[in-house]
Order: sequence, then structure tokens, then C-alpha cells
Amino acid sequence: MSDTHGGAGGSKAGRNLALLLAGLAVTVPFTFCCCVPLMFAPDQQEVARMNAEADMRRAAERAAAAEARRELWESLPATQRAFCESLERYRALYEQTEGDLARSRLRNQRGPELRDAVPGGVAQDWVGTVETLTTTSAGNVVLVLDLPCEGFSVGTTNNELSAVLGAPLISRDSPLYDTLAELSVGDGLRFSGRLLPDDRDGWQLSALTERGSMTAAQFYMRF
Repeated sequence: MSDTHGGAGGSKAGRNLALLLAGLAVTVPFTFCCCVPLMFAPDQQEVARMNAEADMRRAAERAAAAEARRELWESLPATQRAFCESLERYRALYEQTEGDLARSRLRNQRGPELRDAVPGGVAQDWVGTVETLTTTSAGNVVLVLDLPCEGFSVGTTNNELSAVLGAPLISRDSPLYDTLAELSVGDGLRFSGRLLPDDRDGWQLSALTERGSMTAAQFYMRF
């Protein structure tokens, strides 16, 4: 009888030991994982130093970008600089103004100023970046050039129907064709052309809405 009870007791003790070990197997790794971040917490001074260095890099990048923009702005022909300055000033005013009538009045005021900025619409040696360079189904060239005033561009229409209605395209027979064939999207260049007159906006543009015309418009240009 004593052997039997001893065996039962031993079996029970074994089960208890197994449960204890299983509990430790779960608890110890969990405790270790929870403690590791505390054991290896980053030094606050080091974190502050790294943050300060990151702030300095960002400030240097902003300063370099501002200097590059200033140099580019100073290199622009007077007509392009006046054109872009007017576009940027009226965009800021438009974004700050409330009320449809007040905003519409800004558009009316901008038109004569843009017209005066580029006498006769003649753009001579302006600076831009190729945004779009492709052809229509008839083989004529579609060209759009981004201006330094971000969001605004000059260029042709993108279809033959609009060309029939007066918006420009570059003919596949144009002397410019071979020159343009050497360019790619993203290339910077100096260019010349003529803006097309418009009673309200000073020069014709392709935006469908007033907001578009005031904040991010393409002006038609004949190259």
C-alpha cells in the first residue's frame, strides 16, 4: 500500500514540476523581452545630438534650395521674372481670399499685369524644364515646359482639334522638330516663343476652372 501511495505522490509531484517548468518557459522569455528595452534604452544625450544634426541638415538643405532659387531667379530674363512674380503673388492672394466675387476680382486684376509683364507676348530666352514631349496621331509635336514659378507652365495644346480652334502645336515639318527630338522629359533649356493674347487672363491658358487658372495653369505658347 505504501508503495502505491508513494507512486501516486511521485506522479503528482512530477506533474507539478512539469507545470512549473512550463510556466517558467513562458514567463522567463516574456520577462526578458520586457526588460531588454530597459537594458538597452538609448542615451538621451545621443538622441538629442542626432536630432540636432538632423535639424541642421534640413536647415542646410533649405538654405541651399533657397540660394539655388535666388540664383535661378536672377538669371531669368526680365519679362519672365515679372511674369512669374505676378503669377506667384496672385496665387498667394487667391489662396488667402474668401468669397467668389473677391477671388474673381483678383483674376480680373491679374490679367492686365500679366499682359504688361510680357510686351507683345514675346518670350525671349526664357528658362524652363521639359514636362511633356510627345506627338499627336498626326505626328505634330506636343510640348509643355515647366516654369520656375512652380505649378505654371507654357506650351502647346495636346490635340489636333484644339489646334484647329487656334491653340498651337509644333508642326512635324518645323525646323524645331529635329532639335526637340534630342530632348527628354526633365531636361532644362532656354527657349523663345510668343504667348497668345486673351482679354481676361492677359494670355490664353488651358485651365478649366478659375482656381486652376489662378494656381496651376498652362499658358499657350507658339514656338
